[in-house]
Amino acid sequence: MLTHVTVVPPEGDWYEVTARVPDVFVSQQHKPRDKKLYEYYYVPETIECFTGFTLLVVERELRPGPGMFLARREVNGKQQLFSFLISYKGLDQTSTRQPDMQTIGRVCI
Repeated sequence: MLTHVTVVPPEGDWYEVTARVPDVFVSQQHKPRDKKLYEYYYVPETIECFTGFTLLVVERELRPGPGMFLARREVNGKQQLFSFLISYKGLDQTSTRQPDMQTIGRVCI
């Protein structure tokens, strides 16, 4: 599938490329509500939260519930990619999100 992918290098600005990615939506387990709600992020080298050569499919529409989420945060004047988890402890929801993180969306794969 040909789509736009945001490349997140460890140094420098993020940029977009058009790339061929696996079509995860042909699977019976992954039925998208609307393909326009999904974005792709590529991490070419290891950063704090992800190993290198990682392609992330991110669902932009935020829904309640547990999962891993992608966020951006400004560090020393530059945007950096981070992740945080939301889980349940009994009936209470807990999160590792920092207050200055801007949520991008839920990581699907």
